[in-house]
Amino acid sequence: MMGKSSVRLIAFFCCVAALLSCTGVYAIWSYFYAPDTASLYTRPTLGSFTYGGTVVDYNDVLPTDTENGKDHLELLERILSNTVGLNNPDSALVNQIEWANNIVYRNKVWGTMSKDIWISQGGDTVKTQMGLSDSEIYNLAFMIQTVSSTQYYVYTTSVSLGTAGDGSVWGGNSKPGSPNIPIGQYIYEIYRTNVVLENGVWVQKETTVGSAPSAWYDENLYQTKRQIPSFDVYNFTPYGQRKMGSTSGMPIYTYPGYALTVYPDKSDEAWYFTVQAKNAAQIITVTGDDAVVLKVYDAGMNLLSTIEATDLTCTYVCNASTVYYFTVEGASKITVSVT
Repeated sequence: MMGKSSVRLIAFFCCVAALLSCTGVYAIWSYFYAPDTASLYTRPTLGSFTYGGTVVDYNDVLPTDTENGKDHLELLERILSNTVGLNNPDSALVNQIEWANNIVYRNKVWGTMSKDIWISQGGDTVKTQMGLSDSEIYNLAFMIQTVSSTQYYVYTTSVSLGTAGDGSVWGGNSKPGSPNIPIGQYIYEIYRTNVVLENGVWVQKETTVGSAPSAWYDENLYQTKRQIPSFDVYNFTPYGQRKMGSTSGMPIYTYPGYALTVYPDKSDEAWYFTVQAKNAAQIITVTGDDAVVLKVYDAGMNLLSTIEATDLTCTYVCNASTVYYFTVEGASKITVSVT
């Protein structure tokens, strides 16, 4: 009886042989290209949405901080553009989506966490071809899920997912991956934009903020054993259905380099976070548009410290190799960062 590795290897080489016998990688649907109708530099209009129970202007919440590489709106422009994005059927991005939909396992998701392999291009290469290598939005991760021939879900996040491991063509994992958010724990914030084909042009519809479980990326090839930090788009949950940060049971996971702005409904509404200082002390910094309060707890949710802001900012130093929970409250707009 052949082992699983032998079966996968045979399937893999059969797939490659089939691809090489064709004139090119075929698509499972037809793309329509309408030049000049999807401008690279026209900002999408995302309208309003409900955030934490309050209707707000989405452009006030969707990160547009280009200086810190969090301009999701500009990234969406590139993804939809008629030069480097979905509205050019010959773009590198479209080629990779077609590839993900047409190899043996027919994965319906392609993401920029993917790696270069000898018959496919990885996320870094595609982002470079999209002109992102000299842009601060290069650090944003995105995934594109094929819903149908006329609909995509585009997921974008500024959360740094972690470091990929190493694998081999024999299916082994020679070096484990290192996710910033533990596998299975929910990552917040992730933005899902509904993109549809209308009159031959890919256009964006509504955008939803939410969370999704941390998961390994499926390279959709024989080399799937390589551990690449990612998230599970099939279990994406809008904020209204899973209110990350609303309780100690659903804290927002942070890591060194994490930053997030939250919008409490009330001055006494606390947002819950957790941080694990692995190898060195970590500094929690909280800044509000009004007086803000930071409360720090140990792993058992025992209160360690209550800090009221001085000049609208307060900090706390976390010891290395220690798990903490903390809450922020007191202002209508609060920025949290861990360094």
